[in-house]
Amino acid sequence: MEVRRATIDDFSQAEALFKEFVSESLQDFGVRIEKAALTKTMQELVNTCLVLENGNGNLIGLLAGKIINEPMSGAKIFQEVVWYVLKAHRKYGLLLIKAMENRLKDEGIKAMIMVHMGNSMPEKLARLYERMGYKHLECHFFKRI
Repeated sequence: MEVRRATIDDFSQAEALFKEFVSESLQDFGVRIEKAALTKTMQELVNTCLVLENGNGNLIGLLAGKIINEPMSGAKIFQEVVWYVLKAHRKYGLLLIKAMENRLKDEGIKAMIMVHMGNSMPEKLARLYERMGYKHLECHFFKRI
């Protein structure tokens, strides 16, 4: 398994991972993929995306987010947008988090926000994040209007 920075050449395989993520985690919320929107999102995230490759050139996971300014202090922080690993390879997902933490430290980013979907093992993921040193920050609620 290899974790590396994403490139534009990864877009077709990354698109397939995004589709799996939406199908597995966001479909209950009415999220549907629009090709143009997904392409724009991938273009925006390519510089803050790590991919997990299986050794045969196939992407099996990714972790991407945005560098934002913390609203009160202005400090730069990483806000995860998607962390997804194919089911058969989930045990390797932590490689992405550790690699992203190291990359962000090297770039002077002082904090990382990870989320979990309310319909995707929230208690299990909360325990995992807490074991890794993350603290519960807030909870979001979603309603289509």
